[in-house]
Parts: sequence; structure tokens; C-alpha cells
Amino acid sequence: MRVSGRGLGMAVSAQSCKGENSEAFAGQHAADSTSFYIFDEASAIPEKIFEVAAGGLTDGEPMFFAAGTRPGTRESSSAFTFGNERERWTRFSVDSRNSKFTNKEQIAEWIMDNGEDSDFVRVRVRGGCPRSGSTQLIPSDHVALCRKFKASGFETLPVILAVDVARFGDDRSVIGVRQGRQFRILAKLRGLDLVAVTQKVIDCIQSERPDAIMVDGDGLGAGVIDMLRSENYTRGIHEFHGGAIPQDRNKYFNRRAECWGLMADWLKAGAEIPDDPELEIDLTGPQYGYSSKSQIQLEKKDDMKRRGLASPDLGDTLAMTFAVRPSTRRFQAPKKFDYDAFRPGCELHWMLS
Repeated sequence: MRVSGRGLGMAVSAQSCKGENSEAFAGQHAADSTSFYIFDEASAIPEKIFEVAAGGLTDGEPMFFAAGTRPGTRESSSAFTFGNERERWTRFSVDSRNSKFTNKEQIAEWIMDNGEDSDFVRVRVRGGCPRSGSTQLIPSDHVALCRKFKASGFETLPVILAVDVARFGDDRSVIGVRQGRQFRILAKLRGLDLVAVTQKVIDCIQSERPDAIMVDGDGLGAGVIDMLRSENYTRGIHEFHGGAIPQDRNKYFNRRAECWGLMADWLKAGAEIPDDPELEIDLTGPQYGYSSKSQIQLEKKDDMKRRGLASPDLGDTLAMTFAVRPSTRRFQAPKKFDYDAFRPGCELHWMLS
């Protein structure tokens, strides 16, 4: 349905959501009012419809409303993930038990027959996503439990800081830190140049004093590594290359798949992660398959984007923390100081805490 209006007037037009009818959603503009689209059963609507309708968001104060269930066959639909634009949307689910219009006796029978935590109830009653697809590396229920998990006894363990640097304009640079069974997101950065990203990384190093710093060395991340080293942040820095040879060559196709596999085991055992729906989408989004040698192979980011999902920057950041095992001895990052106070050739050292 497409709606537009001027003043107190309003025009409403119902349209079929078939892919061949996509052009019917084009040309909706209202510069001096609010026009909006209402998509019902949105998970079944072809991606082409959303793509064409986006043209109506250029004038006035336009809105999109997308409602519907979330069947497992379309878990990656734009109607629920919105790809790289997910931060711009307000997302929420409705438990049908809280609605005054639903048949409570029928719902009670479904729960009795299928179980409270069955995929049927999770999707059709609670308005959530299924536990796991057949090719989903990290099950949704593992992530959901970790969003509520509270870790303890990790304070003396090594601190690992990870930086995933955006390769494209619509991706984000992410800085996160893991200590034992706790992971925190320190920054989500979009639209910053490498100099600004590097300065943010330095700020995080100063505040967190990590034992190891893992930076994605592929693409633009190499520039961040070079600038960190030019500022004498050299000790504890490691370059991550996802295509590198894994330590367990029999099980994993490359280093990225291996780190995601280690992260999946870590989450399954119970760990504290931010209660962040974006992180959950990133962790549960990637699918996996097997190479010709029966090695676990993670889905490529380009393939994820073709499915309507964003690059899993938050998930990659956490995964990179499993690429290094620092000793328990803690290092303290150099404090900010006046470089002019040091004579030329003076060497900067990290200090043991």
C-alpha cells in the first residue's frame, strides 16, 4: 500500500507486491507532507519492491512501515535486517500473547504441542527468529542467552583489543575488547578517514591498556597499522588476515573461518556480550559450507550482501580476538606526552605494569 497526502487530504493506493509490479511503487513524492508505504507480510515481498519504493523517500517526511512474521526461509529478508541501513530503522517484535485480538486457547495448544522454545513458537507466537537454519554457523538461541549472560572472574585475564576497519563507504569500522568471557563494543565508526579511525584506536588503547591489539590487515586496515606503528604503538600489535592458513587445516578452510568457529564454541559455552540486536544479526547472519577437502568455509561478505545482509563488522571484531593468545602478563600503553620534550632519536618503550 502506498499513501500520500497534502494538508488534511489523503490519497491511498493498494498495490500488488509481485515483483513484476515493482514500478507501481515508483514516483511517490510529497515535498510538503508525509508520504509513507505500508508493507504487510513484508518477509514475503520481493527485494525489488523495496528497492523501487526507496525512491519515494527523497521528499518531505516519508516513512516505511513493514510488518509480518519472520519465517526461517526468509530470515535474511530486507524487511527485517535492512542490510547496511539497519541503524536507521526502529525495529521491534510483538508477542501475540500480549495482543487482545489473538486466540489465547489456540496459542496455549501450540505451546503445549511444540514447546515454548520451539522454532514454531519462536516465530509464530513470540515474533522472533528461528533458532538456527541448516547452514547457520552460530545458532540464534546461543546469542540470545549470551545477551543476558553476566561473566565473572575475568578481571585478571589478558585484554585483547580488536579493530575491524571498514573497506567500503557503507560499512563501519568497529573497535571491541574481549577479556576472558566478556566482550564489549567500544566504538562503531562510520564515514571517518583512516587518521580519525587511528586516533580513536589510540584513545581506546590508552583507556583499556590491552595486552594484544588485533587489527584487520587486509584492505584499509593496513593503513591503520602503519599509522599506529608510526606513533610508536608497536608492542602487542598483530595483523589479522582472514585468508591466511588456519592452525587446524583439517577442520577449517582459512583463518577467518577458524576464528568464527572458535567464537561459536565460546558463545555456546556461555559468555557476556552487549545486549545489542545489531551484534546478534552479525553473529547469526553468516552461513557456512564445506570445501572440497571437507573444511568448514564461512560465507563471503559479498554473498551476504547479495542476500540483503550487511557486512558482519561487529561479529568480525569479536572473532578476531580469538586469533591471538597473549600471556597473562599485562602491558601498559604509553601515556600521552609532549613529543617535543624528548630529544631526537629518543626511543619510546611500553612499561610493564
